[in-house]
Amino acid sequence: MERIAAQALWTPALTLLNATSRLSGLAANWQKTNGKHHHEWEEWKRVLIERFRRRLSMKDFIELQAKRTLRRNETLLQYIFEKDAPLERSPHPLTPEERISMIISDIRTQSGRSRLLLTSTHP
Repeated sequence: MERIAAQALWTPALTLLNATSRLSGLAANWQKTNGKHHHEWEEWKRVLIERFRRRLSMKDFIELQAKRTLRRNETLLQYIFEKDAPLERSPHPLTPEERISMIISDIRTQSGRSRLLLTSTHP
């Protein structure tokens, strides 16, 4: 993308627009939920690379998952997408049930659990 941008004399904003328009699959989903919050090409590129870098060791994977908990000021949808993203880097493939378990296991407060139940029963 950067080679084409340099040859075509694209601005960083145009480079970002062209990059995001060519995403598909998980990357397109990431863009819709998280990437859209990054409006500068260099920052967006850094965050994208961080999100999709190589798989982790089991130790690093568990540590990363344990660090991310539901914050008081965020929606469940934000939490679920952010908690789900690193699961792609699991050292082994996860079943849907394992993914769900890892996402909801760190919702520690009763209000967080209640918000989760309300969201799942009243879409």
